[in-house]
Amino acid sequence: MHIWVANLRWLSNFFIQASRKFKELQWYRTCFSYEWMIATIFGPFMRGIFFKVLLSTIAVYSIQTGLVEANSCRHLFVRPQIAFQTDRLLLRLLDKNEIGLLDSLIESPGFELLSVTGSMSLKDKLLFKYSMISSGKNKGASSWDSLKAGINQGFGVFEKDTGKFVGVLRYRYNKLEDRISMGRMIMHENRRRGFAGELDMPAMNFLYGAYGKNKFSVYVLDNNVASKSRVEKKSPFKFVETYMVGEQEVLLNRYDYTLKVGE
Repeated sequence: MHIWVANLRWLSNFFIQASRKFKELQWYRTCFSYEWMIATIFGPFMRGIFFKVLLSTIAVYSIQTGLVEANSCRHLFVRPQIAFQTDRLLLRLLDKNEIGLLDSLIESPGFELLSVTGSMSLKDKLLFKYSMISSGKNKGASSWDSLKAGINQGFGVFEKDTGKFVGVLRYRYNKLEDRISMGRMIMHENRRRGFAGELDMPAMNFLYGAYGKNKFSVYVLDNNVASKSRVEKKSPFKFVETYMVGEQEVLLNRYDYTLKVGE
């Protein structure tokens, strides 16, 4: 009789302690199981040491697994940093695990516009990938020192409604002219939807706010009739010159625009 009374007292104390622990560990409750409770409740009633050890082992494993799963739950919904948005698009830094998104762009005609050296070489493709991955030196408005040093910056372009990757915005600083050169490239299957034009003004406003520079340039392949027509007829940029660039001797058209402050 005394044994049962002692066990009942023990159970009462256990549930009091358990309720306190649950309040402290509330955010874990969806991420781990309750084998530890079984071991704690039924352990005293088990005469065999083997069963106590077995249940205790299961309990420890469950809690450790739960902590890992809880951490996974905490990191699963971390939202990537968004730089700015348009009506249909959002632009944000790319993460290292998204580097594969750039592969199809690298193999597309017109990549020379975005490349570091104006070529299609393997080295340049790797440099392009590296410069588009977020790092300590590529944090939007805080990256002025890197941009001034000649390091290209950029964002991935994603469609708001679907979350689909549709292209990139790339920019670099022309120190001689105190001007920012922008390049935007849209995935082939998403062209003719007006995404490139939709980026122009919001991108310039963002870059002006980030770096205080209001002079901008964009470049279009001379043989890209559709893009030339769009820039010349539907954007604020004005034609400046046509020149040759890179190892492939690609002809580019340059267009300039000076942003009116507050526009």
